[in-house]
Amino acid sequence: MLRLMMSTLDKMNSQYSRSITTVTFQKYQLLKKNKNIITFFVEGEDDQFFYPMKARSHIPNQIVPLQCGGKDGVLEIWKLTKKDRLENNIKIGYFIDKDFDTPLSSDLRDYIYETPVYSVENLCFNKQTFINIYTEKFNMTPADNNYHSAITYYDTMSSDFFNSLLDINIWFYYQRKFNTDKNKTVKFPKKIPSGYLIYEENKISKNYNFDDLNVNNPNAIVIDTDNYSTCYNVVSNYKYEDFFRGKLHWSLFAYILPILVEDANDTTKQRFVNEKVKFTFTKNDPRKFFEEISIYSPCPPCLLQYFSKIAA
Repeated sequence: MLRLMMSTLDKMNSQYSRSITTVTFQKYQLLKKNKNIITFFVEGEDDQFFYPMKARSHIPNQIVPLQCGGKDGVLEIWKLTKKDRLENNIKIGYFIDKDFDTPLSSDLRDYIYETPVYSVENLCFNKQTFINIYTEKFNMTPADNNYHSAITYYDTMSSDFFNSLLDINIWFYYQRKFNTDKNKTVKFPKKIPSGYLIYEENKISKNYNFDDLNVNNPNAIVIDTDNYSTCYNVVSNYKYEDFFRGKLHWSLFAYILPILVEDANDTTKQRFVNEKVKFTFTKNDPRKFFEEISIYSPCPPCLLQYFSKIAA
């Protein structure tokens, strides 16, 4: 019964994605009449905020982002807008996540921006973003005594965090590569399931196994030893911060940043921050939290190049 329900839900989700693409294309047909507008076709909500925010200082036109319901939707729109792009010289942006998929061919990358890391969330939640927040929000610099203590703390906690997520990412990668039945789609979670990690002040540890992951995913295939070794060798060979599923990474920032706020406002501590602060973070809402944090994230050179190509 559960498998039948999941199959029905998969079909409904597929139909929903197609309907989003249809509505998005209809909106574009109206927008393209305005020559001052550049349309960005993106996968989802985080992309809809991130790419226009990064582009506005590089592209003078009004940017209108349109969600396409995922990567396949963006690629479908790319095909539907080929004539406008090539014959009518309409400027358009297309943005997709690399995920665990085979990278786009070089000719497609001339038109479509594919993240150099797993997803747009990886571009947001990374060490450089933490450093930018620490220096700009907490008013700390390398000249301050506590500065290097905070960076070391981030390195320690992020190492624990990513090592704890190794198996869940191996499981993601395994399902993507070996679960070839299109009628048995496995939905990857958008956040770390409750209880999977144990957070302590100076330590993060794992509290799950593959059986836990399979329980709520009846379409998942069981990992065998040989294929596990293959997936482990692939996944563990990359920089975890870049290669792992980025939607889970907000949890690290949502844990560490409040600790810095508490440290700053407790004059008996202040091992990381020298002065009290008057702000907090929306740590319980991943969507709002992404918007708060992403403004401090660095813009990769390949994205700047893509913006320049659109603006030319």
